[in-house]
Amino acid sequence: MEYWIYGIIYAAVLIPLFYLIWKLIKIIKADNKLDDLNGPEGLGTDDFLKMRNSTLRHSHRSLYGRQNDFAGVYAIINETNGRFYVGKSSHVLDAVNKQINGYGNRYIYSDRQKGHSFNIRTFPLSHSECLTLETLKRKKIAEYKTFLKSY
Repeated sequence: MEYWIYGIIYAAVLIPLFYLIWKLIKIIKADNKLDDLNGPEGLGTDDFLKMRNSTLRHSHRSLYGRQNDFAGVYAIINETNGRFYVGKSSHVLDAVNKQINGYGNRYIYSDRQKGHSFNIRTFPLSHSECLTLETLKRKKIAEYKTFLKSY
């Protein structure tokens, strides 16, 4: 057999293997960002948007955020002026996306356009002892004291 045939065979095996490894790394990175979002540190708006909009397949319709959305409560913290917004949704990632892109609270969007720094934290209902979204939201409002510095 000619040596160039071996090269074609190796390429036919290795290229798909490298592609699968690359996709797996992409999925793991997106999962880590989702863990950060649910953690005490949260994520900035740019990191949130990268995580939410990352595609797992060639199709731009299969967005990571849509496949991994969850019911819960979210807090959007303006680190520039110290204001908070706490919301609840059965699709938290979509709700946060709407808030920071101008389809929700207009003051959050206005501050984002001015270059204010935001931190986003999420609290899945399934990870709490609360039975309803409203109960979890009230608990987080009390924790963040949004009635003092709220949007």
